Amino acid sequence: MGHLKISVRLDTMRGAGVSVTESGKHLLVIDLSNAQGIKAGKKGVYMNLIAFENKNGVNRFGHTHFIKPSQSKEERANEDAPIIGNLGPLVAEPEPVRMIESGVTDADLQNMAAESGEDDDLPF
Repeated sequence: MGHLKISVRLDTMRGAGVSVTESGKHLLVIDLSNAQGIKAGKKGVYMNLIAFENKNGVNRFGHTHFIKPSQSKEERANEDAPIIGNLGPLVAEPEPVRMIESGVTDADLQNMAAESGEDDDLPF
């Protein structure tokens, strides 16, 4: 499998919100006691997610999966987790072929043109 692109909207998670400081900075604030899929451990804060395959395959945005926060068995029994993101293959733009990288020189191009018998006298 190749590279994947993942988009997650964190402010849609339970316990999360955006706060604006007096200086105009936007902060993501997460109440860890109420957050789904986010757990504070001894060495850091971890976010556990699950990607589910789209039932109808690739959607119109090129996404193949949707992402939900991980839930415990109790949480799954009591409520459904919100969809917080999407996942799909990363499609790279092809790079243009450069003649210099292919090893073809100007002399090679002139020889190829001469061998093809085409006339260089263009009417325009």
